[in-house]
Amino acid sequence: MVALAVLTTGCAEYEVRKLHRMTPEGSAFSKALAYEYKDMSTKEIRRFYDDTDAEHFAMKGQEAARGRGEQVMPDELSMREIPATSLQEVSEARARLVSALQCNGRMKAPVFAAAAQANFDLWVEELGERWQLNCIRKARLDFYENLRKMEEIICPLDNAPQFHVYFSLGSHSLTAKDEGALNEAATAAGYNCHCKVFITGRTDAVASRKYNLELSQRRADSVKAAMLSRNIAEQRLVARGFGEVPGSRQYDRMNRHVEIIIH
Repeated sequence: MVALAVLTTGCAEYEVRKLHRMTPEGSAFSKALAYEYKDMSTKEIRRFYDDTDAEHFAMKGQEAARGRGEQVMPDELSMREIPATSLQEVSEARARLVSALQCNGRMKAPVFAAAAQANFDLWVEELGERWQLNCIRKARLDFYENLRKMEEIICPLDNAPQFHVYFSLGSHSLTAKDEGALNEAATAAGYNCHCKVFITGRTDAVASRKYNLELSQRRADSVKAAMLSRNIAEQRLVARGFGEVPGSRQYDRMNRHVEIIIH
């Protein structure tokens, strides 16, 4: 048993030192991810004497340092014994992280992307061990903070793609003339694949407020259906009707519209 422990420690120490000797190559994300895993593996073996996880993170760091960071994915939950009370949150968090990484996060926000992935791995590792509560809380908070910063870069509110679809008086039906705007919106949503698609229905001041609120929702739902038919996932679509545009005049065609904003 002593010999096995010494062998395990020796292997972990070797892999950590090997990572320290490497000069990271490749993209900014690969380099940032290599740095994150180097820091994590060093702390695991020097501070916490956790040889197994030190070796695991060192191996991931080596792969990133070779310029293959895009192939290094966040740890699968099946690797850890996650408490049942945390499983749903962690599962949803991993899905959100992977979506952000794959939808331009690694390219547009490499430092935040790498930090989010590393802190996710640390969070699930600590959850599996279940005893360092302060470490669990810190890794979780650091994960969400870096994920939020990455999402702000890949799905900015400023200069977010916007599109408009206009409707005839009292109508919520789409026509052939709307195809161009809808196709452009779907293309933009496909490129900005992590972002939500906010679909806002509006009306002019003709008819009652109750009628206009219902009409604006029908218009939003029509555009939502058009986005669904163009393979935009339903969970990304937020369709709401807000009735007449404040200050709108009767028969104001420009206010009989749906606005699509992707952010």
